[in-house]
Amino acid sequence: MTTKFTRSNSYTTTFIQRTFLFFAFVFALTFTTNLSAQNHSEAWLYGKVTTWDGDVYEGQLRWGKEEAFWTDMFNASKIDNENLEYIDDRIKDKIADNRNWQNGNRWGKWVSRNISYYNNHDFTHQFSVQFGEIESIKRKNSSKVYLTMRDGKQIKLNGDGYNDVGSKIRVYDPEIGKIELNWSDVEMVEFKATPKGLKSQIGEPLFGKVESWTGTYEGYIIWDKDERVSTDKLDGETRDADMSIEFGNIKSIKQRGNSSEVTLKSGRTYRMGDSNDVDNGNRGVIVAIPGQGRVVIDWDDFDEVTFTNKPSVEMITYNSFAKPEKIYGTVTTEDGKAYTGNIIYDLDESYSYEILDGQIKDTEFEIPFRAIKSIQPRGGDESMVVLKSGKKYELEDSQDVNERNTGILVFDKGDDDPVYIFWEDVKQVDLK
Repeated sequence: MTTKFTRSNSYTTTFIQRTFLFFAFVFALTFTTNLSAQNHSEAWLYGKVTTWDGDVYEGQLRWGKEEAFWTDMFNASKIDNENLEYIDDRIKDKIADNRNWQNGNRWGKWVSRNISYYNNHDFTHQFSVQFGEIESIKRKNSSKVYLTMRDGKQIKLNGDGYNDVGSKIRVYDPEIGKIELNWSDVEMVEFKATPKGLKSQIGEPLFGKVESWTGTYEGYIIWDKDERVSTDKLDGETRDADMSIEFGNIKSIKQRGNSSEVTLKSGRTYRMGDSNDVDNGNRGVIVAIPGQGRVVIDWDDFDEVTFTNKPSVEMITYNSFAKPEKIYGTVTTEDGKAYTGNIIYDLDESYSYEILDGQIKDTEFEIPFRAIKSIQPRGGDESMVVLKSGKKYELEDSQDVNERNTGILVFDKGDDDPVYIFWEDVKQVDLK
């Protein structure tokens, strides 16, 4: 009896242990899945939209058919450049002379004194910022907006040539579902922190790894500068049929010249072409890397993307964005002098949320100044940019990093008395 009792007890104990382990595994799996979802549930755009008729809609937002996350970019152009008051005509003349020499314009002196040339070609730049840096957007008319940053600073912007101004705005109401508003009906968009545990109505983010000629990058994926959630579709043709495949079902996409090899999570593989999603009409594959910015990989540089269900990065929430600060650091010149204070870079960027642009081959880098440790010009064509993360990129083909840069102002003696430094005289910029 004792022996039988012992065996029965042992069996019962083993059964209980196995049952416990099974439910522990299920709990752990569920917890991990929920935790994974929670890691990006607050990363979705969220806010309140007020129409000219006074109607108010609040919920998850999508800008047109594109931007859906706080790390996505809002693009427009600045209407004027208030920093011109700090430089005199002598400096403007030299900048214009340098620019015209670069362009091979023998009439540089005449052009250099054309004030509209200063404003429209040299000193008024594109303005790009992550949505998470914005407090509100007020529509003035079909092409102009007032952008209010999270420190209260208001910026006047012109949206001509950019689809972020003029796009339909989609609000996802928890009860109603999708509400689509025309740009002409919108008066104001006010952004708010996304509620915890928000259940997305448009799918899930696309995470993965991109291999290219310039390197391997992991983060949040935007395909063809457009599709970025699991319900978005990849369009193309096989030799047999037209296809439109949800990204949530795709395991990998490999570039095959003017077509793509698309592998589904089930293991099925198709050769697809005849669509800008899958051929050389593709506008680029973007990898958003929180804390470092974005990498825009041209089709010629792109090799393969492999998607993963597990986030390779923790996406940024609205409350994760740092308080806007002015760019601050030290500029060292070729003759050994050093100037420390607030910086206006390229006579344009003055806040840490603004973006430095540059390229390696056909791959573009969009890096917030707050992520940069130092910038060192290398001759006239390029600069070595070192990030605070330790990453180093030798960037070219952009006014931010080559001889077309219009110079740097350093406020080392106070707010009203900056030192102007021509780009050709800059040895290194160290940012705090």
